[in-house]
Amino acid sequence: MNVREAVECCPHCSAENIFRDHDLQKDGYKVCCHECGREMMLCDECVHAEDNPSGRCDWQECVRDGKAVGTCFRGTTVNAAEEETEEGEGYFSSELRLHVTFDERGRKRLAEAGKTLRVLADVISKSGLESPWADTLREADNVVAQILEHEAY
Repeated sequence: MNVREAVECCPHCSAENIFRDHDLQKDGYKVCCHECGREMMLCDECVHAEDNPSGRCDWQECVRDGKAVGTCFRGTTVNAAEEETEEGEGYFSSELRLHVTFDERGRKRLAEAGKTLRVLADVISKSGLESPWADTLREADNVVAQILEHEAY
């Protein structure tokens, strides 16, 4: 039995939720916000769990069939997607961030991928061919650099 108090801020309404006497083994990591009622995960409990020593987080979000779906290795949350407004604002806005955690081997592989992206962009640019791929590769290299610097994008 793994009973403890869990505290998590709702990603939807920002309300702080306290789940007293929460048994992670029995109740799991998926809960509902006390304020807005939407499903959410106990991410902090997961990242610090004994069975997750590396602090692994593979959270991903998408909109599927009009529902906002979030998935990770602990489970899936499904909520009604908010109405989209201009420029993609709403449930998934430009401020959505992906948190990435990886070991040193993964960091080295990502750095090698960034180097490959830069080389490919240079080859395409020097070929003289009109191609949007060089810019796309440079943008991808910038994303890799940001991930390596902050472990978030």
